[in-house]
Amino acid sequence: AVRSDPALAATRLLMLTSQGAGGEAQAAANAGVDVYLTKPARRGELHAALARVFGQKPVVMAEVATAAPKSKTGRVLLAEDNLVNQAVALGILEHAGYTVRTAADGIEALQALSEEGFDLVLMDCQMPEMDGFAATAAIRGSEAADPVNAHLPIIALTANAMAGDRENCLAAGFDDYLAKPFKRQEILAMVEKWNQQRGAIQPTREPGILVAAPSAASPRTPEQASAS
Repeated sequence: AVRSDPALAATRLLMLTSQGAGGEAQAAANAGVDVYLTKPARRGELHAALARVFGQKPVVMAEVATAAPKSKTGRVLLAEDNLVNQAVALGILEHAGYTVRTAADGIEALQALSEEGFDLVLMDCQMPEMDGFAATAAIRGSEAADPVNAHLPIIALTANAMAGDRENCLAAGFDDYLAKPFKRQEILAMVEKWNQQRGAIQPTREPGILVAAPSAASPRTPEQASAS
């Protein structure tokens, strides 16, 4: 209703919900909501959301001013359940010119891949419902079942980096590894690296071909592997 009223159409909308159901964030975006938060919202999450809705850099993104980067092209799927991390990465990538869709867990990531084509996936390893390891296994399984599908670059995002984490992620089907918290130049360099390696920037997948969730237990996380 707000978006359909010319007098209110420019109003910024931040939706708060205690539901947190799968797909709700995308439904809010489709309805014209600028930012979506699940209650109870932590202070940092609310600050980052307000900074984003007003077009400002959150404090956690503050850096020395630099010249505006050359605009990039390409579609990135960002699977990240932490709203502060999601807002930071989304702001960096969109400011650089990338088109980004977000997912709050592995199930939402697979749903997004069934609906749209993407050039690259940034996949958080630790997410509720379905973690990044299980989602990556499902994607790699679909590629193996249908070799016509081009290989989709998937970059692991993980906190609490430990020795051997990168090797564990590569063994689980990820193409590369980025430890959180990351700096602006680090995530941009990672995305550009894999865009260049893949060649021409075109979606690697057509929508509608993915993906059933794997029935087997997901691979161990780097934290679990290092503890064993």
